[in-house]
Amino acid sequence: IALRPQYWRGYNMLGAFYSTQSRYDEAAKMFRQVMALAPDNYRGYSNFGAIYLIQGRYTDALPLFERAVAIQPTAEAYSNLATTYFYLRQFPEAANMYAKAVKLNERDFAIWGNLADAEYRIPGRGQEAKVAYKSAIKLAEQDLQVNPRDAVVLGNLADYYSILGDREQSLRYVRESLALAPDDASVAFKAAQVYDQLGQNETAIKWLMKAVTTGYSPTIVRDSPVLDN
Repeated sequence: IALRPQYWRGYNMLGAFYSTQSRYDEAAKMFRQVMALAPDNYRGYSNFGAIYLIQGRYTDALPLFERAVAIQPTAEAYSNLATTYFYLRQFPEAANMYAKAVKLNERDFAIWGNLADAEYRIPGRGQEAKVAYKSAIKLAEQDLQVNPRDAVVLGNLADYYSILGDREQSLRYVRESLALAPDDASVAFKAAQVYDQLGQNETAIKWLMKAVTTGYSPTIVRDSPVLDN
């Protein structure tokens, strides 16, 4: 930045770093600078929106993600917009945006899984959710063939199988995931979702506490529709 103060990318990279360190106000300042220097670049809007999303400022995030989609309709931009609708519990809108993301990237199991999560919460869309979960499972299991020790993929598979009612597969995958990354906050949060779905509430709370103490956003935990019960 000192060498090229008018180049947006340095600010974007520093903002990303601040975000990973949970220094969200400093990250937001950097992404504002990205938008000022490169108003036609979707990344500044998308990344700034992601800060608001992490902070639970969903209505503030929406126009930023909408602007990112308008500039460059990428799968990432649609997914961010969809996730904002999801946390606002506007599930039809979330499903619509995730469907647009899937069309742009049909090989990403996580987008299929997110689409399924939205469909699952729309009355009368159970069959559509089931089809999307099966697509997510197929793609995630292909990813495992490349890296069978990917704890995040294993955790997501556990989640999908738990919702589809395959308790045995779900428990197998969640145990493998936790064995590989017991101190990973996102893995712990996924485990909490899985055990909650399986009705093991005390175990779910144990991993939820682990997720928060290892750095997972309390705001996301609070607002997650998955844990509404």
